[in-house]
Amino acid sequence: MREKIANVIIEAVKTIGEDFDIDVLKKPNEETRLFGAKSGVDSVALVTLIAEVEDALADTFDDPIVLADERAMSQSRSPFRRVGTLIDYVIELLDKSE
Repeated sequence: MREKIANVIIEAVKTIGEDFDIDVLKKPNEETRLFGAKSGVDSVALVTLIAEVEDALADTFDDPIVLADERAMSQSRSPFRRVGTLIDYVIELLDKSE
């Protein structure tokens, strides 16, 4: 399941990288920063990415998923820091929804 989720998220990150011309997002891996000073991603691109990932996950798993909720925002370390932390967060959400 992790590989399937990773593929969905990485493709969404690539799309945002192309759409917003953000070089670091054009060839993402699990260590690619999505949030924070060294990410190169502005707030508009991050919000767009979150929406893109939510849509792609809903299409893939036939179940809507909300990433930017109170739970995500209340964590001491943001699940949006890197591609890998976002993958882990999605797995956690899907595990709890079963």
